[in-house]
Amino acid sequence: METYWYTLDGGITTFSFTEFTGQIDATEWAKFGHGAASIRFYVRDKAGNEAFAEVQVNKDLIAPIITINAPQFGTVFTDFSPLYSISIEETNLASYWYSLDGGTTNNTITALSGAISESAWNALPNGHVTLTLYARDEGGNIGQNSVLITKNSTEEPAPPPVIPGYDLYLLIGMISVISTLKIRKRLKS
Repeated sequence: METYWYTLDGGITTFSFTEFTGQIDATEWAKFGHGAASIRFYVRDKAGNEAFAEVQVNKDLIAPIITINAPQFGTVFTDFSPLYSISIEETNLASYWYSLDGGTTNNTITALSGAISESAWNALPNGHVTLTLYARDEGGNIGQNSVLITKNSTEEPAPPPVIPGYDLYLLIGMISVISTLKIRKRLKS
């Protein structure tokens, strides 16, 4: 019967395995910092002959770094959603996206510049908005950067609330007439 094992430290610590797919021991892997690591896989056949193959892998512990070129902090947007322009420092970039609500709703983007979704922007109330951009690398590390901007839509304001079923001017007029009649009646008495 053949036996299989691997080592991450030149043979000091070994880990047996029986399946050809799986995961490296998490405790052993955690001992390595960011950068290159060697994994050596061994096999021993029934006759006692051994062979090995070594592979170099890169352990990525550093999150992508995002620079927001546009929009600028404090910019006020009125009728249209903002344009964005970002740069990302990461050699193994997997995906990137933005959020206008702290990460509750994420909008995937495929370009480093473009426009924020018009429908997402229009759904926001007027006021300060935090635009947060995220990037994930192939190692699963997520970087983020935010900018505070302002939405100030020029749409007509909503009419003031009214009491349904009543004409406010008619109601005030009637109260005034009744009050005047009562005051005259008291003065005559």
